[in-house]
Amino acid sequence: MNENQHAGSLRASTARESMHDMSPSPVEAYDVIRHSALLAERLAAAQAELEKKRGLKAEKEWLRAAGDLLGGARAEPGAHRARPRPAGP
Repeated sequence: MNENQHAGSLRASTARESMHDMSPSPVEAYDVIRHSALLAERLAAAQAELEKKRGLKAEKEWLRAAGDLLGGARAEPGAHRARPRPAGP
């Protein structure tokens, strides 16, 4: 793995970690669950279109990370039980 690939991998990993730390509201959790199959299709289509273009490395990595996150969440047992954010003042 060269330096650019390693840096890209670190950025994608950091994006995954920061996205994983965010807790959705009950409405957001429902929307993610309800529309996850459609979102997966749209992400795959966007990835396919972006791969045809030159450059845009960060965007390609971001879409790949988003697809990986969504795929992993859909594959996990109990993934449908998203933890809602506690109600604030």
